Amino acid sequence: MAVAFRTEEHEAREADEAHAKGAAEGAKGREPTEGALVSTLRSPGRPRSATPPRDLTATQSTTLDVRAGRTYEITKYVGVDTALTSRSPHESARAHAARAAERGWDALFAEHSAAWRALWSADVETPADARVQRWLRSTQYGLLTALRPGARNSVAPSGLSSDDYAGMVFWDAETWMYPGLLATRPELARPVVDYRDRTRPAAAANAVRTWVKGLFYPWTSARDGDLWAECQSWNPPHCLTQNHLQGDIALAVWQYHLATGDRAWLRAHGWPLLRGAAEYWASRATANPDGTYSVNEVAGPDEYSNGVDDGAYTNAVAATALRYAVDAAREVGDEAPALWTRIADRLRIPYDAQRKVFLQYDGYTGSRIKQADTVLLVYPLEWPMPSGAAAATLDYYVARTDPDGPAMTDSVYAIAAATTDEPGCAAYTFLERASRPFFRGPFALFSEARGDKAGADDPLSGSPAQDFLTGKGGFLQVFTHGLTGMRLRPDAVHLDPTLPPQLVDGDRGVTLRGLRWRGREYDVAIGPRETTVRLRSGAPLPVDSPRGRLTVTRDAPAVLKTRRPDLTPTSDLARCRPVTATDEEPGAYAAAAVDGNAATAWRPGVAGASLTVDLGRERPVRAVDVRATESHRVELSADGRHWEPFAPGRAARWVRVTLTGGSADAAVTEVVVE
Repeated sequence: MAVAFRTEEHEAREADEAHAKGAAEGAKGREPTEGALVSTLRSPGRPRSATPPRDLTATQSTTLDVRAGRTYEITKYVGVDTALTSRSPHESARAHAARAAERGWDALFAEHSAAWRALWSADVETPADARVQRWLRSTQYGLLTALRPGARNSVAPSGLSSDDYAGMVFWDAETWMYPGLLATRPELARPVVDYRDRTRPAAAANAVRTWVKGLFYPWTSARDGDLWAECQSWNPPHCLTQNHLQGDIALAVWQYHLATGDRAWLRAHGWPLLRGAAEYWASRATANPDGTYSVNEVAGPDEYSNGVDDGAYTNAVAATALRYAVDAAREVGDEAPALWTRIADRLRIPYDAQRKVFLQYDGYTGSRIKQADTVLLVYPLEWPMPSGAAAATLDYYVARTDPDGPAMTDSVYAIAAATTDEPGCAAYTFLERASRPFFRGPFALFSEARGDKAGADDPLSGSPAQDFLTGKGGFLQVFTHGLTGMRLRPDAVHLDPTLPPQLVDGDRGVTLRGLRWRGREYDVAIGPRETTVRLRSGAPLPVDSPRGRLTVTRDAPAVLKTRRPDLTPTSDLARCRPVTATDEEPGAYAAAAVDGNAATAWRPGVAGASLTVDLGRERPVRAVDVRATESHRVELSADGRHWEPFAPGRAARWVRVTLTGGSADAAVTEVVVE
């Protein structure tokens, strides 16, 4: 019987070690990397010698006599190492396995448990929604398993859970996974930027070979960052055109400095990275006759658009990188070329002033986009915008985003919606869209797409990645940066909290525990009316807020107003009220029909579906305006059981809208009840 037993009666014996050697195949002909796996089996009974290894697998076995009512224990200790981290991976793996066996299971498990307790000192609590709470725990667990302090590598889109995307490092690490970790566990975020510093020699060589200056990191990279050996996206040539990565890295580097205040790190590691990024952009920008600058032949985050000029996000993140490099030079006592500021101030950012919409690139005419692109100007770039432009830009691209695109898009839309503070509760609509279609199964693993393909219009797109940490990282940022309004400043943490009504539970809302900034640890409890910031440890915490600068101490928490755009006065009795539907397409949920935003929509997957809004109490209903793509029927009810056709002035608590057009592709953008 193949069963694990536990016993205190038998003396444990050590079986022969099982050894397995192998080599990981190198990219494009590169020499493979030697690796070794060594295990030690401790068990009662008669251990057998290991079988000869095959394909990095070595089998061990033991034979023992068992008696009813007694328990037995068999433990296998495994050591793994490669030539990337050891000159003698076999001996190193063997030593690790032997050390583990010598310490024993109880000691190892106790150490393991203590380490996880320390990691979970930071958390996000949502008492109003147990499902969201489970998703947040799964999100953090996935990220925590993928990185460790002092690691030499960054994190791939699926972490350690699979070989999706060949385990390569993309912008996903800096833009999507890194910020949430930096806010809560900066020691786990640091390997992301340290990896770029370690691969800096290859980035410098890449720049020389592609006729630019400074540092050029490939769109996909592995152990060294060699563009020609490790980048795998050449048709279209994203290895060269997805150059916004250079700005993404610079943004992450400066954010690390703002979060930690580590000037020694900035001088030794951060400044060389920022200088290299600035030198790259200065060499990549082209001067125009009118004194502006352009960056041509690029592909922004939207992978449906390739080879375009003056991508809004690409140019904005380039300008941001140039300005951060100037700031870093000043911080470390160096001097930055005046050209960097000149280019940053004059890079073209396409903008339609009449519609108040930033255009994705020069000549963009509204085609479908694969994923969030221009909206990234709102967050994380905090690009200066005219009043109303952030909301208009968000709505414009929501209507043009492929619903089958990668999962992280709606997380940044949620943060942008929380930032714009438009009346209603669209931030929650996007939060749902960023989570419900993608979390799967009892362990809430995350799928890269809602369907069978990440990008319906992308011929190169394959099956969605699982467990997609890029999407999980975006989901975490909805809470760490969206609901808190947290932004890092050189001398303070900026907070401007908001809370959707769907996450209100009595006098509680959302609590973030164990946030970190420059040696301080603090909590943010976002309540329905007020938000409390409490310092757990460290020096007094400076907080910038709409109220001005506040100082939080252990004895004196700060109290901020919680923004509630859902409570903006309105004649619409249905806005942000509880709503249900008989059917919903993934990502097009019922809440979208009452969130106050016409860019979002409820879409049922079957004909004849209905949507019901709870007005909270019985009241006269004067009018019901249903903005739908097909015919519909409106009914009212006072008790939720007996329904009557709508008639102006009839009293009701519930309003039901039933689609009657017979189409399975109908949509309702808003239900307005007066």
